[in-house]
Amino acid sequence: MALTAIPLFLVYSASGLDNYTSGAGPIPAVSGSLAAYTTSSGTTINFSNNPDLSNIAQDGSHVLYLNTPSGRAFSRISTVDNSAKTVVVQDTFLIGSGNPVDYGIGGYIGAIGTTRASKLLARGASPGDLDVPMTIRFLSGHYEAFTTQIGIRSRGNIASGAIILEGEAGAAVIPTLNASGVSGFNTMQNRAIFRNFKIINSVANKSTFGAFTANSANNLNIEFDGLIIGDSGNLGFANAFSLNDVNAVVLKNCELKYNKNAITIAATTQSWLILNNYIHHNGPNQAVVFNNTTNGRVTMLNNIIIDNSGTGIDFTGAIPYVILQGNTIAANSGNGINFNNNLDYTFCFNNIVANNVGAGVNINAVQPSSIMTNGLCEFFGNVFFGNGSGNFVPSGMILNNIGSTNYFGIDPGFNNTAIDDYRIGTRLAGSGYPQNRTGYAFPGYIDPGALQRQETSSSGTTINNYYGVARSRILGGL
Repeated sequence: MALTAIPLFLVYSASGLDNYTSGAGPIPAVSGSLAAYTTSSGTTINFSNNPDLSNIAQDGSHVLYLNTPSGRAFSRISTVDNSAKTVVVQDTFLIGSGNPVDYGIGGYIGAIGTTRASKLLARGASPGDLDVPMTIRFLSGHYEAFTTQIGIRSRGNIASGAIILEGEAGAAVIPTLNASGVSGFNTMQNRAIFRNFKIINSVANKSTFGAFTANSANNLNIEFDGLIIGDSGNLGFANAFSLNDVNAVVLKNCELKYNKNAITIAATTQSWLILNNYIHHNGPNQAVVFNNTTNGRVTMLNNIIIDNSGTGIDFTGAIPYVILQGNTIAANSGNGINFNNNLDYTFCFNNIVANNVGAGVNINAVQPSSIMTNGLCEFFGNVFFGNGSGNFVPSGMILNNIGSTNYFGIDPGFNNTAIDDYRIGTRLAGSGYPQNRTGYAFPGYIDPGALQRQETSSSGTTINNYYGVARSRILGGL
């Protein structure tokens, strides 16, 4: 049959195995010890232990694992003959009947970081056994520690599907991976999605370890969604993300905490969308740092960047196009936002930059006079309050040009910063830019910062229930 289905691999430490299972197929697995062989070099696999193959799919969604001494181990199944006790797979094997091997179809994989399971995703610098779209799902409560970085060399694409590594949706216990003394994942190919799991590093010396690293222009259309990276007790990384030459990336709904740096982006990285993330207690360097990017476009929306040691957002290199909108950047020990280059095509709207030890916004580079007057750099609806080295440095540049459209020295009235509740009070409610809605107590109904108030319209409709919050767990713990 045609291999039209995308395989789903289940990973579960409580009952998975490092042999006799493929992770994609029936549960329990169909398996055998020293029972799989071929009669010649070919795609037909014989089983000598008389297994029941009636529940094996023939559309490519079920996968055979063969415990071969070297070479390929996983292959998709296209044909099943339950009478002859054979399957036809996508790839060619040579396993003599005198030297049969263990096999498994389905069941649970015990860990993705083992030598055999990681063959799904990479073989050194080459694609893994399945160079096709696939989903690898960590079930609720899954935990594993690995000591070799997991490479992603298999390729997805926009048309047919992604390489997906994900935690089980609605997991009662979030799946956790411990990159013990190594970096976590290295992504070197396009269209990959990582979502809904936690990754930590339990080794105290973080060195240069990153939860996610990449340095190849082949990285296209990468998405990170709903991840927790790092934790208290020295369980973070040197960088949650250390990504060079990565294009078209979406980073959303993640919690990045207790890492030396949360995000480090460099080289010719293009088109980053960073939204609805909770970035806190990272340091001692910068929470988010952008190095030289010759073609970079960075958009940051509705992020909470608080309580970090060092600067909240640091633009150390030139970025041709920047949008910062609706972020809350507060209580960091350095500057709130630091610019080291020209601000051409830099647009900042409705951010709250408050109570940082350094400056709220610090601009180190001398700006051409035209930038602040020709519409290439705009600051609207931002709140600057209580920053130790000044709210905007140098102050004259913005005050002489567009200062009237921002709020200086007005306390946003955070609900309770002691428990990281950064919802604002009423004094600045609806004061964001633009103010163009009607029928509400606060006509603009765009609050500065990442967390929006809940409001009822004149018709009784409830809207904007904390719009932009970085996953429900942020408010759930308040």
